[in-house]
Amino acid sequence: MNTYFAGERTFEETYTFIFGNPMLAKEMLKQNMEVGLYLPPKFLVQEDLKTGGPRVLYNPPTAWLGEGVSDELMAVLELAETKLEEFFRRVLV
Repeated sequence: MNTYFAGERTFEETYTFIFGNPMLAKEMLKQNMEVGLYLPPKFLVQEDLKTGGPRVLYNPPTAWLGEGVSDELMAVLELAETKLEEFFRRVLV
């Protein structure tokens, strides 16, 4: 994302990452194919100009499909969300 501005540094340095867990994705898709709109998960790591540290932006899996999700799918979404949060905590500390 940073290369689009030909070296002009008027914004936060930002990187997009895509990753996922194929086993969790398979379980999610078995429950509801609409979750495929959000797989694999993406997140942005952006420089926080105030603190100088990183800021992580992403849509939590439990928010992907809104209300009315089956209990089985919600359990897998919650597991995915927990794994993402654990990953971010380990990487950003």
